[in-house]
Amino acid sequence: MKTLHVIITLCATLALASGKEADQAVAKRRNFLDSIIIPKIHFQSNDLQECRDFAWGRTFELDNTEADLKKKGVTILIPHDLDQFKRLHVSEINYRANNITLTNLLKEIARQCDLDVHTTSVGVVFCLPGKSPFPNAKASKGETWETIYRVPQKPQRQNKNAKQGMTHHGP
Repeated sequence: MKTLHVIITLCATLALASGKEADQAVAKRRNFLDSIIIPKIHFQSNDLQECRDFAWGRTFELDNTEADLKKKGVTILIPHDLDQFKRLHVSEINYRANNITLTNLLKEIARQCDLDVHTTSVGVVFCLPGKSPFPNAKASKGETWETIYRVPQKPQRQNKNAKQGMTHHGP
């Protein structure tokens, strides 16, 4: 019986430790995104890919937490079928800002493109509203850590007859 108790305690401790590690990873990513302050942004009719490239480049330049060039910045993924995305969403991003956090820039890009954006185990992922950030260009599966921005749901329109208390009988 003691062995079973030790095994259960060990499993619970490992689960708690892995939960703490996950929480620490989420907090570390959030702090990193908030610590990148971009001095000046001027998007004028830019598309999603151009804005993503700009954001990624600035994270690489402004990341003073990492000396290893291979680990600098943060991966930012956009819908992997960009051509299909462009056919569905004609978005030109127009935005000016000074001294904005990367978090707020990502929110603004997502808002203007009608996309959700999440932090995940593989980086920041933009995806269609309500869709999973996986699979993506970097991984077929992974963990979604936090939602940075979610496209607001549009209110459902009520049937006109239902509003007036009218009912329909028959075919």
